[in-house]
Amino acid sequence: MTGCYSLQNCAKYSISYEYWERAIKDETRFSNIVVNPKSYQECITDDNCIINTIMGHAAVLNKKDCLCDEDFDCRDILILHLYGEDCTEKMSRTHRRRYNSCAKRNHKPVLDPNIECIDTSL
Repeated sequence: MTGCYSLQNCAKYSISYEYWERAIKDETRFSNIVVNPKSYQECITDDNCIINTIMGHAAVLNKKDCLCDEDFDCRDILILHLYGEDCTEKMSRTHRRRYNSCAKRNHKPVLDPNIECIDTSL
């Protein structure tokens, strides 16, 4: 995660109840959380819980290497977060620009608009 934008603001729009429920279901770091709407509302107002939810979501999707570069990193996590299992979809210019701007400021790897990954494991 690059840490440039308000996680709580983004979570309101990008983490649905179903996404959250699926992400925490098998994660031991959430073993003390009761799955209900109140817990969900509390989570999307807590930065650590938001990050853990996004990481849990990536784990549920088997930490898929969306960029096919044999390196699972924050770029793959973002793509899984935005597009789910079908992470071969090209990222929108807006998402890529926002991510890259933030990544550069934080010395993180950027997203190349020309990368195309063909999943040969199918």
